[in-house]
Amino acid sequence: MFSFFYDFFLHIAALFYAPIFLFQWLFRGKYRKNIKQRLGLALPRMRIKNKEFVVWFHAPSLGETKAIAPLVALMRLNMPKATIMVSNVTETGHAAAVASLKDADYHFYLPLDLPYLINPLVDSIKPDLIIISETDFWYNFLKRATDKGARVVVVNGKISERSLRRFNILPWVMAPLFQLIDLICPQNEDYKDRFMRLGIPPDHLYVTGNLKLDDASTNLSEKAVGEWKKKLGLHKDDFLLVIGSTHHPEEKQLIHVLKKVWKKCPGLKVALAPRHPERFKTVASYLESIKMPFATYSAEEQFNKQTNLMLFDEMGILRELYQVGDMAIVAGSYTDKVGGHHLLEPSLYGKPVLFGPHTQSQSEMAFMMKKAEAGKQVSLDKLGEAIVDLISHPEKRKKMGAAGIKMFAEAKGATERTWQLLRVMISQILWEKEEGHL
Repeated sequence: MFSFFYDFFLHIAALFYAPIFLFQWLFRGKYRKNIKQRLGLALPRMRIKNKEFVVWFHAPSLGETKAIAPLVALMRLNMPKATIMVSNVTETGHAAAVASLKDADYHFYLPLDLPYLINPLVDSIKPDLIIISETDFWYNFLKRATDKGARVVVVNGKISERSLRRFNILPWVMAPLFQLIDLICPQNEDYKDRFMRLGIPPDHLYVTGNLKLDDASTNLSEKAVGEWKKKLGLHKDDFLLVIGSTHHPEEKQLIHVLKKVWKKCPGLKVALAPRHPERFKTVASYLESIKMPFATYSAEEQFNKQTNLMLFDEMGILRELYQVGDMAIVAGSYTDKVGGHHLLEPSLYGKPVLFGPHTQSQSEMAFMMKKAEAGKQVSLDKLGEAIVDLISHPEKRKKMGAAGIKMFAEAKGATERTWQLLRVMISQILWEKEEGHL
């Protein structure tokens, strides 16, 4: 009965969303790269032998994909003969998976959660283990997989107070979904408590820490940093502020702040990197409309005295920018619709970080940053002052950067703790397969 009502309302939602989808597709270029696979078409051909152990990682977007990168690598190291696949929902997440999760055998978009779209894919893959990164629970997907014998684990689990309130409005809807999950590995005790308030048994919850803190990214060499600066037209003494992962209306808000900063620091160079590729043209049009001089990365334009702002309109280079830059602002934190992104990412490279008041999606990271004094949470009206202060005081930047590196070093270990739990489950699955129980 639940499946009937779930599918009914999902189809109703799809009908209501169709006009918005068409508008985004036709006029903003969104979904053009993933629409065929999201509809269950043009999926990669997968050759899976009956006796192979199949692990299916699902990471909806960019942040969730980055989170599982060390876990995928550890899975491949310990299970060289397993078939590993990664599915995503967003184009940014898929691009990151293809680029950085090279240990996976297949990368594809997850079809919409309609039974006639998702069921054939699940039936063809026959996964033994599904690992969901953070949050993206789809009933038909998980129901079909568990009916076929798959176990389901949520790693790097998190749930905000807002999501908790939303889920608790209709507990009878969420209960059948969470019953399909065998194990949840929350990032911290607060998230564990929220999952328990949803009715999930304590013995299904094990706090393992934040996988994002086990980032194994390699720093650029001094020579590579120099090549990047030359490529961007930066001179030896130029100061570069990197603004990563902006959303509407953050570009407008931050440009307003920067205009005041440039009056005090006219030589400041700014790298602006919007979060989603479909917004690149929109942001460029906005900058043109306010007659703001800017260079465009894809056009191989360079910074100069007249253009202290560069719009980065390509994906997959934000980490390089953080390393080339002197300071970072992690956006998504100046709009309550997002609630922050990977606030700690620039700290991995010893860069001081500023972020906004809206961090409900990254509350643990915000707490860690402030406690370690590796970053500062600054309201929009105080942001310009904070930027000028850090530009003027290199010793403060150096201290914050060193604190960030120390913070990462002390917080590592989530990947290994998660793997130990997965290893027990995998051993059980393998035993059941050998005994013919699956």
